[in-house]
Amino acid sequence: YFQSVWKGEEKTPVVFAMICPGVAFSTSQFFFINKGLVAAGIIEKFGVAFWSLTGFALLVQLVTAVALIGLIKQQIMVHKQEPEMLPA
Repeated sequence: YFQSVWKGEEKTPVVFAMICPGVAFSTSQFFFINKGLVAAGIIEKFGVAFWSLTGFALLVQLVTAVALIGLIKQQIMVHKQEPEMLPA
């Protein structure tokens, strides 16, 4: 299913639901890192562990944004087609 969506074979707004897990994961990671681990004193803010975990969350967010842009190009943007040549 994912391959058919990524190739643009599926033309339905439902495919945008594929973005939700990436957004939810990165958002929950930011809360877990900052309000959980840093606030509890388990890791130091702006330390190596902080940036390692934050870097992973940022990577997931970047991949999600790239996937969203790809879906927008496939699903929403109208591609110009050459007009058909009709016999005179």
